[in-house]
Amino acid sequence: MTDLPTRDQQSLEDCWDLSSLFPSDGAWEEALTEVKGMLPDLTSYRGRLAGGDALTVGGFLRRYFEVLEEMEALGVYAYLRLSEDGGDPDRQRLWNTYLSWSTEFQSALSFVEPELVRLSETVVEELLHREDLADFRIWLEKLLRYRPHILPEEQERILATLAMPRSLARRTFSSLNDVDLTFGTILTPEGERPLTHGTYLWFMEHPDRTLREQAYSRYLEAYKSHQHTISTLYATQVQQDAAEARLRNHPSSLHAALFADNVPVELYTHLITQVETAIPLLHEYWRVRADLLELHPLRLFDTKVPLVKEVEVHYPYERAVNLVAEALSPLGEDYTRTMRDGLLGGWVDRYENRGKRSGAFSYGSYRGAPYILLNYDPRVIRHVFTLAHEAGHSMHSYYSARSNPFPHYQYSIFEAEVASTFNEELLLSYLFSTTEDARLILYLHNRHLDEIIGTYFRQTMFAEFELICHRAAEEGHALTTNFFLETYHALLEKYFGPAVSIEGLDPYECFRIPHFYRSFYVYQYATGITAAVTLSKAVIEGKEGAVEAYLRFLSRGGSSFPLETLREAGVDLLSEDPYQVLHRVFEEHLEALKAGLSRT
Repeated sequence: MTDLPTRDQQSLEDCWDLSSLFPSDGAWEEALTEVKGMLPDLTSYRGRLAGGDALTVGGFLRRYFEVLEEMEALGVYAYLRLSEDGGDPDRQRLWNTYLSWSTEFQSALSFVEPELVRLSETVVEELLHREDLADFRIWLEKLLRYRPHILPEEQERILATLAMPRSLARRTFSSLNDVDLTFGTILTPEGERPLTHGTYLWFMEHPDRTLREQAYSRYLEAYKSHQHTISTLYATQVQQDAAEARLRNHPSSLHAALFADNVPVELYTHLITQVETAIPLLHEYWRVRADLLELHPLRLFDTKVPLVKEVEVHYPYERAVNLVAEALSPLGEDYTRTMRDGLLGGWVDRYENRGKRSGAFSYGSYRGAPYILLNYDPRVIRHVFTLAHEAGHSMHSYYSARSNPFPHYQYSIFEAEVASTFNEELLLSYLFSTTEDARLILYLHNRHLDEIIGTYFRQTMFAEFELICHRAAEEGHALTTNFFLETYHALLEKYFGPAVSIEGLDPYECFRIPHFYRSFYVYQYATGITAAVTLSKAVIEGKEGAVEAYLRFLSRGGSSFPLETLREAGVDLLSEDPYQVLHRVFEEHLEALKAGLSRT
């Protein structure tokens, strides 16, 4: 870690250019002061909206969204600055200043939605039909859906004030997981190495089985030693979800979680049902893995080790950008030129430095560039796929922001993983068609199988666990440590089958999943890859109208609900078809991997 450059040692051309948001921290602080000065004007509408006429409400909406747009830019800038070096006090101050003000802002304006949902039908009709207020029409229509679920103003104000305590279970788990839990170091053939969240996958992919088992046991023992604390935190999260659902007049926690995207609860259970039809295929994969590794039975710490070692490559960043652009050329010149110009021209923070956030993400705002954080390593082929993945997110944001007014430009999380995974699918197809390296081809088959398992099967298993836990709470059952362990043990046996022995510490994995504190979130990874595979196959196979349909999907933003947007693009997630397409793709890669390895 000590040989990493500091932030000020990074070349400017390798760093993102945040000037599309603010030219400097000083300009950011000036903008924040201006926004603070706008708050009294907005709060002066308290008590005037519910009984107001269209002229009053329209005037408020213009001012309100002007401030929200500025707030978004302020928040994105502060977060991106913190991501550059989380240990820098000035960057910490910037982010904490924004968080403090954002909480005050939300509390002060907690009257807005309760008043707007009480507008008379006459005023609503006038608002929805006035051309000078057309930019707010879709946002207002979506808000009015919440009429049965928004509480009186005083209760909403109390809930807004209690935002921090209401997130206590999530924040406590995050502190325990990210700060307090330590796993020590492990002696490896490469020398002493710390076991952390960041290095855990490296250990699980190590060819030395003894080393894998040692790291796996050390890692889960830490969670076992805090099992009762963590089970209390998760039980609190589940019970809070149930209480808030009842408070807001939703039939269940699941209904409440899916309401914003107008997703029927039937889709959630439909996903689980469709995945269950492919579990025999998944079990076949585990059997093949066991045979190839000559391990009978497998253990969970054997399920990540690559069947094909990662091929040595050298893709300098600029070459990787060109490769991704070539792979995405079916989408047309406008898409690839815009993407290439952005990836080479200030959208991306490319390389690791001390204090920089790990991993990768795409994050932007309506008026700024769709920025990307990477920790790019030219020797790792997975990092080329990460570049394609995050570019997919950023191009989705680019098209959405340029095709919609601010109030409804943001696409949903449900749709977010579609564009990113779509890009990976086109990159994979391009590499298969252009490489003659048999080892790389086998590696790519292996990698794609693991991606489908991790994104589709595993996330659905997590989703099923969440559903069982929430239903149990809503039926009055006690959510004890043993309940969580027994439920998770049964799901591990269901998804891994007879080729994998589930024993010992394995069920304690349920206590290490951060996404469980964002309830009913993970299922969207599974639906995302399902939709992306169908859409990408249509483009790869040259289906008439497929490119145009996909680009329309990118441009829809939040102008309609996600199932409708995807249906227009050619994917009906309430049918069986897209799931069957994904299952066939999984089977094809499995057969290709088996055939290829049998020849080596």
